[in-house]
Amino acid sequence: MNAKQAKQIPLNLILNSLGLEPTEEKGDELIYHSPFRQEKVPSFSVNTKKNIWHDFGHGSGGNILDFIMTYYEMADVSTTLKQLDKLVGSQGEKIPTSQNQPTSVPQPQLEPIKPLKILKIQSLQNQALLQYLRHRRIRLQTAKPYVKEIYYQLGNANPKKRYFALAFPNDSNGYELRNPYFKGSIGKKDISVLAKRKRNPEAVTVFEGFIDFLSALCFYQVPQALTDVIVLNSVSLKERAIERIRGDHFEKVYLYLDRDDSGIRLKTHFAKQLSAKVTVVDKSDLYTDYKDFNELLISTTIPPT
Repeated sequence: MNAKQAKQIPLNLILNSLGLEPTEEKGDELIYHSPFRQEKVPSFSVNTKKNIWHDFGHGSGGNILDFIMTYYEMADVSTTLKQLDKLVGSQGEKIPTSQNQPTSVPQPQLEPIKPLKILKIQSLQNQALLQYLRHRRIRLQTAKPYVKEIYYQLGNANPKKRYFALAFPNDSNGYELRNPYFKGSIGKKDISVLAKRKRNPEAVTVFEGFIDFLSALCFYQVPQALTDVIVLNSVSLKERAIERIRGDHFEKVYLYLDRDDSGIRLKTHFAKQLSAKVTVVDKSDLYTDYKDFNELLISTTIPPT
């Protein structure tokens, strides 16, 4: 791999392989929590059209080679190219160039050299994570059947530094991670399907993330959904969800999606891709004045004890 070839690899795929997900999408710009440190306010931006990044908190930026050099603390391009070649591995020929890669299509998974390392998974008890749930207005008894707490190390960090987060499992034995300073994943990325088909076998409810799913349970004051539930965990997994909906022959789909440009596009895509026999119901009118279900929950409830 030479420098010209390296610069064609979409930077957002590299970030995805390191367990990082965008917190916001603004046209060609993806916003992340910085991969160089833990932070509460996301300050890392990727322009998918130009395939460049900028870390506003660090005051640095550049192309994919600059990112690899900074992330792995490398000093020369030759070593950086070798590291990137290892990171991409045998999947390199399958990766689309940045010019040809729409951000809306499902993205291939890369095999990272230094992924997040799981140290321990246990039931919820960490006081900082419980406080985070309270801040989100989510009750412990609601979250506990669905969420664990995970302890992990960052791939390129000091091995003595350990981190923790909420861990929501997906259908490929991976986990979605959340804490006040980090939004990412560990293991293979996938949707999460919670099946309760005996209750209402004709319908399924779709959420973008697990925080909104838990918010709905708290808002409606129920311990579990009355239908099957699909949590996308990433808008890039929408085709995986549609495949599941078709395979299970659901007749009605309830969408609790974000009220932003991405959520609107996602709603339209579900309606177009599912057959006329499937009724797609947009439930986001419930929180018209808010971005998502959790913002509605926060605005209408007091912190749980």
